[in-house]
Amino acid sequence: MGIDHEGGERVTPTISAAGSGTINKPATVIWDYMVAPETLHEWVKDVNSPGEWIDDGKLDVIGSRYRIDYAYGKKVNEIIFKVRATERPTLFEGTTVEGPYPIDFDYRLEESSDGESATVNWRMTARSDSKVTAVAFVLTGWFAKYFMKRRMVGEIKRFAICTRKIETCGAFEPAIGSEGIGK
Repeated sequence: MGIDHEGGERVTPTISAAGSGTINKPATVIWDYMVAPETLHEWVKDVNSPGEWIDDGKLDVIGSRYRIDYAYGKKVNEIIFKVRATERPTLFEGTTVEGPYPIDFDYRLEESSDGESATVNWRMTARSDSKVTAVAFVLTGWFAKYFMKRRMVGEIKRFAICTRKIETCGAFEPAIGSEGIGK
């Protein structure tokens, strides 16, 4: 496992939230579905269309980049993420490298002893991207953290519902190899 951190200036303050949930699927199935940009729109709020890898990026290659369109208010913003750490099926970390709403996130999976389920631990940290945002984080951070946590719980619930589709509808066939993921 490797970690690639973006160089440059450290931006503070931040707001973080974490959550977890147990999904009744093997960790590899959960991981393949969770980290594929083309499935994010199925469970991440305000992502309304499939994401895509950029420049032949792959989920198992640190430094790979992918893009999503994120709807907020009346505007859709392109956001580009970079894979910071990846270890199938236990860890996936990413960070925003272009676009508004800078965040760091990680997904950590712990498979049950029988291999039939896994606990997914989510963590997201929003970084301030301007002096105005930094002041807002300081003044309203406690309030924003509550809503961030609430949103995360909703996404965990949507994710659990979506993983049931994998088996019943065949909505997603994980495929890892030289051709990428998510055929």
